[in-house]
Amino acid sequence: MDDKKICFIICANNEIQLRECRLYIDNLIIPEGFSVEIEEVWNAKSMTGGYNQGMKRSMAKYKIYLHQDVLIINRRFLIEIVKLFQEYPKLGMIGMVGNTRLGKEITPWSEGAVRIGQLYADVITKNAKAKLGMANGKKQNVISIDGLLMATQYDLSWREDLFQGWDMYDLSQSMEFWRAGYEVAVPYMEEPWVFHDNDVLNMENYEKWKKIFVREYRRDYTRWSGKQLEGTKPSRAVYQILDKKQYKISFPYPPLYEEDADYLCFTDCKNLTSSYWNLIFVEDVNSSETKEKIEKILSGYKECREIKQNEIQTDTLFGKEQTLHSVMKVPTFEELGISGFQPQNIVSVKDENGNYKYEKNPVYTDGKYEGREYLLTIGMPVSNQIRTIDRCLSHIKPLLDQLDAELVVADTGSTDGTIEVCREYGAKIIHFPWCDNMSAARNAVMRNAKGLWYLSIDDDEWFENTEEISDFFISGKYKNYDAASYVQRNYMDQGKDDYVDFHALRLVKIREKTHFEGRIHDAIVIGVTQGIQICNLGAYAHHYGFARDDMNKIADKVRRNLRGLLSDIYEFPEDLRYIFQFANEYQVITDYVAAVKVFSVAVSMSKELHTYQKMCAINLFGCVASLADENLIHYFDILKGYVEYTDAEWAYMYYELAHWAYNSGNQSPQEILKYCKNVEEYIRKYEKNKRENWEATEKGLYICTDKNHIMDIRIIALKQYLTLNDSFNSIKTLDKIEWQYVKENEELLIDSIWNSEKVVFDYAINRISPYIYERWGQFFLNQMVNSIRDIISEDALYKAERVLEKINIHTLEVSMQKIDGSEKMMRLFDYKIGDNTSIQKKWIRMYALKEKYRKNKQNQNNLSDSLERFLLYCEAVYKFVKSYYCPDVLETENVLPLEQSAAYHVAKAVFLEKCDMKQRISCLSQAVREFPGFKTEIEQMIKQLNF
Repeated sequence: MDDKKICFIICANNEIQLRECRLYIDNLIIPEGFSVEIEEVWNAKSMTGGYNQGMKRSMAKYKIYLHQDVLIINRRFLIEIVKLFQEYPKLGMIGMVGNTRLGKEITPWSEGAVRIGQLYADVITKNAKAKLGMANGKKQNVISIDGLLMATQYDLSWREDLFQGWDMYDLSQSMEFWRAGYEVAVPYMEEPWVFHDNDVLNMENYEKWKKIFVREYRRDYTRWSGKQLEGTKPSRAVYQILDKKQYKISFPYPPLYEEDADYLCFTDCKNLTSSYWNLIFVEDVNSSETKEKIEKILSGYKECREIKQNEIQTDTLFGKEQTLHSVMKVPTFEELGISGFQPQNIVSVKDENGNYKYEKNPVYTDGKYEGREYLLTIGMPVSNQIRTIDRCLSHIKPLLDQLDAELVVADTGSTDGTIEVCREYGAKIIHFPWCDNMSAARNAVMRNAKGLWYLSIDDDEWFENTEEISDFFISGKYKNYDAASYVQRNYMDQGKDDYVDFHALRLVKIREKTHFEGRIHDAIVIGVTQGIQICNLGAYAHHYGFARDDMNKIADKVRRNLRGLLSDIYEFPEDLRYIFQFANEYQVITDYVAAVKVFSVAVSMSKELHTYQKMCAINLFGCVASLADENLIHYFDILKGYVEYTDAEWAYMYYELAHWAYNSGNQSPQEILKYCKNVEEYIRKYEKNKRENWEATEKGLYICTDKNHIMDIRIIALKQYLTLNDSFNSIKTLDKIEWQYVKENEELLIDSIWNSEKVVFDYAINRISPYIYERWGQFFLNQMVNSIRDIISEDALYKAERVLEKINIHTLEVSMQKIDGSEKMMRLFDYKIGDNTSIQKKWIRMYALKEKYRKNKQNQNNLSDSLERFLLYCEAVYKFVKSYYCPDVLETENVLPLEQSAAYHVAKAVFLEKCDMKQRISCLSQAVREFPGFKTEIEQMIKQLNF
């Protein structure tokens, strides 16, 4: 750091305003021996991102971050600022306006807030000259300062991980300085030092960033005493004793659930840091002196609870609310079912600086694409994938044909003809002996690539369409980006309906430092760290690598992956990508208990590392939901404020909550409806902003795009309205149910309709199409059977007749074979079948009598009883057939099944009045010829009836 240099850092997008701002800077008196520089950051994506860029560019000790519309009118400004910093070494940051107290809405100007400082043209108070309150003494400490001007003498990173907009960055940085042990203050000013030329206050996304601020800093700003962060000391303490000999990471595990308590960590690990625990360093945690010190400190609290260094707090530790799940033990590899891991056998991929080892890519200068020969290299390592390789390559051939592109393949030991197929597509083959490291293989391909850009694809996936990728290059759009993603569609089975989409970063501009990392689940490291531009393409590739049809095969693959990930985690214990992938492997094999444990560790660590936060959080929630765990609502409460979720992710979480609440059996209809309404609300929000949701959603997009899931929620809502006897909303919900998309909850829907009051039942029955009755015939007939009691109600009879009106004979034939209830069904219509009886009732009577006859015959009951049942069956067949078929067709075409035809002829022989004996005998003879199984009954008839 240069102690004699001052740097102004300005995020700019307006040349006129910036020029005026610089004019005033140029007019300032520079302290003797000092120099001044200005860092302009143009078109930054966010204030934190821009300020981080500017901060890293400058070695000046003193940095002044200001808006482009701020004019410094006090020419002695730099002299005054430097003087204050030199006089107060603990003073970290100075602003022109600040708050000694935040309002109850956590905004600097809301009700209850107290602001001090001065400036001209204050946009908040609408005063041309705003005197908000004089500082007490040379400077007065404040909890936060306004972002119009923020001067520092120490560098702290701006929380770009949290705030990607233009609000709350100033309050956040104020909290970060207080957290780091520095003071934040406003200087004494008799007259304003600056003019803020801003008459527009944009609050469009303020609430969004405010929620994030509250989530991150609520434990900090509540400790503000008016002069510093201290506040009233809590009466309770959560503590742990952390032994450096048994600890691998650089911070204690942050709690998932935070108490209103002091968090104390006693440790002899001097390199430990924490944003959540108050670290108390000792020489030896096991010494008697340390134990006495711990006892003395803890004696100042009314209640204390200990957490072991390998535990994470997940619920309250105090009071009656304390549960068995208040802490979670960080699982060992052995407890996760992995034994025999031997770190000494690892082939290390870590260099002497702790970074991933790789060879730089060669630099070319004689090609037409920034020195490179091709515009695009498509690269992949291949193994024995003869079943999939041709499909993969045939779908990327359009890229090879349309672009100046090459195909480079690494042969990792293929023996089944895969390489020969690759050669047919013009592939350049390099040989790379497999070393249990996918990134090493991919890096070898990239080092042999001559393209300006690189497209990475697996040999078992294939593109649906590559037009958008082609257009990305042909249009020149690629020139504005450093990398691009396409959608990898991972199927859960061999069908095409159950899949999860995610944006796979697989396209990248090749630079010297571009490379892959990770032995198993490799990831591209772009090779630049600042101002990275990524384009999310809509092109998608099919991938069946995680299809669960053969769980033994998947389990073998997961075991292999877990061992590779173990090595990565061992070498890089704070790289959350590896821990996330480790947890996800258990999710793949539906071991949700193990997945919850590892995802919980990942979420805890992400609170310190600020990476993979949302991916870990929403997958933890999803795994708890998959377990149908009674603590799902508790996890939701923990995680809902942890990160900023997309509308689709909110819809997904409320969808899972609705299912959990409904299946738990102990939630009220009102509570279940609340979750269902939230799903609908967030789906509507998603519809208004599909692109942003599509790009930013990590999990659950399908809830908004797959109508099966939307109908599922509406069916659950319908059930609740019916439970509440709310016919109006029941009918409104029925109007929104699109029958053709109902696939998961047909039985619940039909059960709800069947058990509804008459007005709702009739409305639903009239809305259902004939096609849907064909699909759901079995479910409706089941409901009819289940409604039959000793005494059949008028309601059951009415509903059965209404449903039968809608179901055709083919559906009855198919559906009745799947249910056991023919005798019960006949009881619904246990009266003489006349000519006006519906054809469906006649068919049911026929079917039920056939079943009775068959059972009687199988049980070898007396012949007389069996004959009676046989004749009743034949009579029912005759009446159905005569009603259902046209007489001409019946006499000339063989339209009846043989058994039915035989029964029809038996009935003609017995019941036709205008029929002589010869005709009757002829009918019986034809019946025996058509269906010999009736021979015994017909012989008995002849004897008894004197034919």
